Amino acid sequence: MEALPERTRNALGDIDNYVDVIVSQELSAWQSAWFASFVEYDPSPAIAALRVPVIALFGELDTQV
Repeated sequence: MEALPERTRNALGDIDNYVDVIVSQELSAWQSAWFASFVEYDPSPAIAALRVPVIALFGELDTQV
């Protein structure tokens, strides 16, 4: 946070409160049923069953790939 420009820090308001809110939101997302199913899903059988041409793109910076 200290590395952020002063203008950005000021826009965030109380930094401790901002961090608490972000952490709470992230924990809620990680504890959701959707996230659990996303992590547990194995696409291998569905991909192996495909009988049509497929283009697969890889996004190195995509955290969900």
